[in-house]
Amino acid sequence: MSQSPVPDFLRTFSVRRVERLEPFLDEAVVYEVSGLDAVEGRRAVLAFWRRMFETYGEIGMGLVRHVADEDIVLAEQRQVFVPHGRPPVILDNLAVYQLRGGRIRSWREYVDLEAAGPDEVALWRRLRTARW
Repeated sequence: MSQSPVPDFLRTFSVRRVERLEPFLDEAVVYEVSGLDAVEGRRAVLAFWRRMFETYGEIGMGLVRHVADEDIVLAEQRQVFVPHGRPPVILDNLAVYQLRGGRIRSWREYVDLEAAGPDEVALWRRLRTARW
């Protein structure tokens, strides 16, 4: 089994540059968060995160636990979103990553969106479909 790219992928978020995330993602990656529409394709996923980086002053992705079995990775994560001029949004979630050729092919996060609050969830819905 090859080493999981997930820890390095999550650390790369602190750099806030989507071109640094690109090598971790399969061309046909699907990114899903429970309760929100999926974002499909590397280009669309990177565009979504570009919008997130522009919207938030800081975004942190922390890895609490990480278990890899072949091409499936389970990760307990803590995400911190710091909106400009508002208190941070801190979310704990479980993510399931499916790898293909050492890249992330599928990325599903299971999170309680109520913890984020309705304003943040509405913003994330808009950012998933925006075409900036």
